[in-house]
Parts: sequence; structure tokens; C-alpha cells
Amino acid sequence: MSLITVFVSHKREDTPAARLVAGRLESHPQVSAYLDVLDPHLEEAADDLGEYLSSDLGKCTHLMATVSEQTRASWWVPFEIGLATEKRYPICTFAIEDCRLPEYLRKWPYLRSLRDIDTYVEVALRTEPVWLREGLQKAAADRVTAYSRSFHLNLKRALGQ
Repeated sequence: MSLITVFVSHKREDTPAARLVAGRLESHPQVSAYLDVLDPHLEEAADDLGEYLSSDLGKCTHLMATVSEQTRASWWVPFEIGLATEKRYPICTFAIEDCRLPEYLRKWPYLRSLRDIDTYVEVALRTEPVWLREGLQKAAADRVTAYSRSFHLNLKRALGQ
């Protein structure tokens, strides 16, 4: 079982980049990625997609939004970011092709290269790793918030932001 499971949020048009991001995350042995294009049940849940995504996000420990200029037309990426915010999860953005990020996404760390993903994993594993082993989903809300804040601060520092 992975120590970290990253929900890779993206717009359908950005699927190739999201797959690249998920692959890079999963090149690290303690990390797995959830990518909805790989989930065969997603279409079956069309009527309750919001609940379905909330449930699947609940099985993850982090959210990484893969964004491009096309993401501005997405309803689901902001919805997934909102769910992760409500759950107080660690959030970051992977910007495709030097896309200009909206101001609200600059609150969290943002990645621009595959090397940044490696830094992301290093920081995630270094930030209270014992607590991650206990399970983010089972932790009290104040511990999740503390982990997320520490992770965001450490990752921004590592990325020079």
C-alpha cells in the first residue's frame, strides 16, 4: 500500500499531461495516483458524479490539479479543488505549458516540471511521514490542517516560491 495517494484533477483535454504527471508520481515506490480517466466506474456514476468524486478523493491523501489554459472552461477541476479544500488536504497545481495560473491557485504551491514532481514527493514524505502512515483519512481535522500547512510551506520553500 502506498504512503501517499495523489488525486490528479484535470480537464479531459489535458488527459495526456495528467497521465504523464500520474506516471511520474507513481515512479516513486511510496506514491500512487488516482486519475479518473483510468476509472471504469466514472461513467456509471454520471448521475451522482459529485458524490462519486468526493468518495474517491476521500481515498486519497493529496490533490494535484493539472491545469492549462483550457482548464478555465472546466467545472469539475474547481469542484475537486473545493472538495480537497473542504477536507483540508494538501493541494498543489501542475501548470502545463507555462499556463498563467489564476490568483486563487497561487495560494498553494505550483509545479512547472517533472523535476518539481520529484521535489513534491520528497517534501510530502519528509513532512511528518509517521503521521501519513497512520492515515490522513482517519486523522482529526486539526492534524490534517497542520500537515497541509506544513507541507505547503515546505514545498513552496523547496520550489523557491
